[in-house]
This record gives sequence, structure tokens and C-alpha cells, in this order.
Amino acid sequence: MKVNWISVTRLRRLDNGVTSSNVSSVRSRRFPQPARGFAASCRQRQQNGELAVDAGPTASDALESLEQVARRSIPPRAGYPATKRSWPNRGKVNSAQAFAKRLNVSIDGQLEQFDYIFLRDACACPLCIDTSTRQKLFQTSDIPADITSRNLLQSPDGTVQLRWTKDVPGYSAEHSSTFTPSFLRTYSRRRNRMRSRYNDTRQVLWNRDIMTSDVRSLDFTDYMQHDSTLLEALQQLNLYGLVFLHNVPPSASSVAEIGTRIGPLRHTFYGETWDVRSVPSAKNVAYTSQHLGMHMDLLYFADPPTLQLLHCVHNTTQGGSSLFSDSFRAAAQLRLGSPTLFRALQHFPVTYHYVNDSQHYHATHPTIEMDPHPSSSASSSSTPTSSIPHDPPHRLHSVNYSPPFQAPFEINTGSDDQGARLRHYHAGIRAFARLLDSDEAVYERRMAEGECVIFHNRRVLHARRAFDTSSGRRWLRGAYLDGDAFKSRYRVLMEQERAQRAEGEREREGREWDEDGRQSDGFEHV
Repeated sequence: MKVNWISVTRLRRLDNGVTSSNVSSVRSRRFPQPARGFAASCRQRQQNGELAVDAGPTASDALESLEQVARRSIPPRAGYPATKRSWPNRGKVNSAQAFAKRLNVSIDGQLEQFDYIFLRDACACPLCIDTSTRQKLFQTSDIPADITSRNLLQSPDGTVQLRWTKDVPGYSAEHSSTFTPSFLRTYSRRRNRMRSRYNDTRQVLWNRDIMTSDVRSLDFTDYMQHDSTLLEALQQLNLYGLVFLHNVPPSASSVAEIGTRIGPLRHTFYGETWDVRSVPSAKNVAYTSQHLGMHMDLLYFADPPTLQLLHCVHNTTQGGSSLFSDSFRAAAQLRLGSPTLFRALQHFPVTYHYVNDSQHYHATHPTIEMDPHPSSSASSSSTPTSSIPHDPPHRLHSVNYSPPFQAPFEINTGSDDQGARLRHYHAGIRAFARLLDSDEAVYERRMAEGECVIFHNRRVLHARRAFDTSSGRRWLRGAYLDGDAFKSRYRVLMEQERAQRAEGEREREGREWDEDGRQSDGFEHV
């Protein structure tokens, strides 16, 4: 990896069009005189040698001068002191500031640029990052706008060490920042950044046949005792959104133990854990013995939980099989077959509520939410039996679908425009429901005693067939987890696995020593 210098770029074009050649032409409807005052200010500064004639004024110069004139020219409104007035759109600054400097780095044969403000802000030395809390000890706003590097050291392995000119106030001239090739490669591209946080993992879009073939059931003891088994479970959740455990003890606390192995449980008005069994005068359709259609839980929350766990403690009834369907696959099919209906589900607001048992929850979500970042992995399927690509250019982020808890739509359907939106949504949701409920899409499994299912509540729909309460006993215990806890645990385990692999490679390669038999510091001046 090669590092080069890049010269200073001074940009004369400002957001408001001010340049050294057209300063006097600036006009403002609100402030009729600032341009002449600003031009005079620039000419005076040029005469005094404070402003280079060929450089042009900077954005901050223009904004500060115009603000000063505005304060002199415009009387304050009653109740507002003059010091509160500011130039309109002051927060809008050109993306490339005057005095911007960048470092050129050749990574894998590709030239990449890093702004010095970015590099200084990312410094991870003990003076900048507390070694205990791992939190920053300075603010981005502390970095001078004209910071640059005065010294560059590069080791043979590509590690870069910089010392700064006009560093953050309070730091000595000896302060340096070190950046490894891995860091520079990671932050050179958005794709690399996503992959470094495991935010771009592949997803398998499944139907009944694929899930029957690929479904995984892991042993409870291995899951609780071995991180490798826990990681396998989390990987299955990332890929398919569905995984099972077996040999779970018939204890009321088992589901909490399984959940907290991943992260803290989500506490709701149902509690940290809850029971699913038929009861008289039920406050939730899940607590009955009747058929329960495809749905997701707690969509009447502004932020529904990501993972749901259901531990089958007892199940001796006739009927009551559990049903699962991949909503991401149905959405991908709809997207390919009818983009117009797909977009209708993206943009139409659907309201959900729970008004019962002294509770009143209410939230609105679109049926389909997309990941704002396009996928960086290939759009090809590794499963020959699937005709749906695994990774569309912009992947699905989540699906919101829960007919039992749907509230009346909160749009004015009496108008032609809104009525048309409703009709488009209605056509889209009918097509979507047919895909979700088709025989080929639904994976059916009768939960056995001692089994626990973990599934992605924002992707995998679940349902239950009706059962006969007189034929036996059916008792499930449930819990929820948030997506942040799930992703955190997954990242930690993936980082540990990657570190173990790297350590094994280092042991095989051995250590590098200099000619005197001492370990080299690796740095040389360039």
C-alpha cells in the first residue's frame, strides 16, 4: 500500500456564489446592502495583506461578514435581541471546504483519498481514546479546519503514522496518529465499512422445500455452553431468520436463559417472559385455541422487537401446528412480478393498535421497509432450487404485517388521490397475502415438548393452526429481544472467530526480526 501527498485545493465557489471576481455582484432580497459592505471588507483585507488576492474569500469569511452587516442593518424584532439574528442557511457549507487537504493511499492497486479531518478524528491513540471506557476524549468540533500533516512515516506492511500541523488544542507537537492497512482498507469504501460491521451478510430467501432441507436444530446444552454453537444459531438467524433448539429443560425459566445468552430481554407490558396457552376471556388472540393467521408481534409499538422466542413446555393436544413463512421471499417475488404494487406497499401507511386490558398502543408502519444501503454482495442465489435472487440491489430491511392488530387507515380516503393510494395498497396487499399463504411458501412444524424456536420477528411470519383443548395441554413460553442486542452479540462472536483465525495464521508465519536479532518496530521514514 503506497502513500502519496496531494496538494492543497482552495475552492473559490461558495454556496451563495461568492468569488473573488464577483463579490460586488452579491444581492439579497432580505439584506440589500451586505454585498457592498462585504466587497469593501475584502478589498481592505487585501490591502492589509490579510487576504490573498488569488485565493478568494472562504465560505466562513463570507458568512461571518454578511452576518455582521445583517446585525448592523436590520433592527431586531420585538422580543428578539440582535445577537440572535443570523444569516439564512448558515448551516449549509460546501462539501469541500477551503484549505481541504487529503492523503492519497494506494490500496489493492486503487487510489483512495482520506481527508485529514477524517484521519485526525479517527485517531485511536491513548491520548484520544480512553483505554478503559474506549470513548473519545476530544470532539470533532475541536479539530482546526486547516489541520494538515507535517510528517509521514510508513512501515513496510503499509501502516501509516502521521504527525500534525495545527493539531487539536491541548495536544503536543509530538502527538501522532497511526492507521493500519486494515483500517485504511475498511474506511476506503462503503462496502468495506458495511462488511466490517457484518451489516452486509447474505440472506437466503426460502420456501417450504428449502426450509425443510436447510432447517437447523441445535442442542440446548451446546448452545448454552459453547460460543461456536451460539454463533451457528445467530448465523442461521441472519441467513434464514429461523432456528430451533432441542432438549430444552421443561422449566419456566428456560426461555429467559436462551434469550439472555444473546442479550437483554425486551420488557413489554406482557413482562420479560410470557405464557401462550388457551385461557377463558383471553386478552389476545394468541391465548385462544382458534386458528391464528400469519402475523408479526407488537407492530403497534413504534419499534417492534427483532427476535421472538417460543419454548414448547407442553404439547399433547390435537392440532396446533406452528406455521412459518418468509416475508422477504414474498416481497422479492412481488418486486419482480409487479414493481408498482411493491412500491404501493413501501409507501402506504398502515396503522396497528392494541386497545385492551388497560393498554392503548398505536403505531403506523409501511408494509415494506428497505435498507437505505444497497447490497454489496452478488445478486445470485447459492440455492439451485430457488428462483429468487438472495440479494436485490437494495435489500429489504423489515416487513410489517399483522392483520389481527390492524387499525382503521388514517388517511382521507374521500379524496381522489388518497382513495387511489388505498386502492393500489389494497391490490398490493392482496397479492402479498397470496404469496405468503401459498402452500409452497409455508413451512409447518408441530412443536415438540422440549423444543424452542427463535425467529426474526421483522422478517419471518408465524401462525398457528387451531387445536382441541379437550385433547390435552398446550403451553408455550415466550420472550423478545431487540435487534441491537442480537447484532452486538453476533459481531462480538464473529470478531472473536476472526481474531482466532488471524492468530493461527500469525503462529504459522512466525515473527519477523531485524538483522541484529531484535524485533523491528516496522517504521521507516518516507
